Amino acid sequence: VVAAAGYLALEQRYSKLCRRFMVLVLAAHAVVGAFLAGFHQRAPAPLMDWLADPATNATFVDFYTRCHATPFFSHVHGTGVRRMRFLDCSPAVQALLNVPGMGHSARDGIEEEDRFFDDPVEFWTSRFARENDQPSHIVITTEKVNDSAVAWAAQSLGMELCATFPHTFDDAFLVLCRAPAA
Repeated sequence: VVAAAGYLALEQRYSKLCRRFMVLVLAAHAVVGAFLAGFHQRAPAPLMDWLADPATNATFVDFYTRCHATPFFSHVHGTGVRRMRFLDCSPAVQALLNVPGMGHSARDGIEEEDRFFDDPVEFWTSRFARENDQPSHIVITTEKVNDSAVAWAAQSLGMELCATFPHTFDDAFLVLCRAPAA
């Protein structure tokens, strides 16, 4: 109410200047809104819709993206995706050390996200060496992961690039899928 009263007072005193200013402000907001709605960090929703499509045969998806970068089960509920795993971003808090099932990052004092982005190949080597259950799909952000690390993951895990989702101007989400048996 106070803002409207102030605007009306300005408009009565400087009506032509005030209208031009308001048009300029609204145009600037429209440009910023269009950019944020259409281009900036747009990969998560199309990616999750793609994974939810039964044609992708996604059953177990590993995410190597920034923490909480995708809207996990809400988009794939009721599809073939039965398991999804993402990097552990639990804080290193002394009180969490004795909680059963707490990720090792709480004990080590380093988030999995940080360890992954410091050296993706080393992270994948240690993770997949201790596990028998391999994912059907791997989602990787190109934010801090170079092409050679992605190529290593594809070759070592018997996967191939099957989809790319632009995320910002300089990074994307890549999806690796199990290569068809020859």
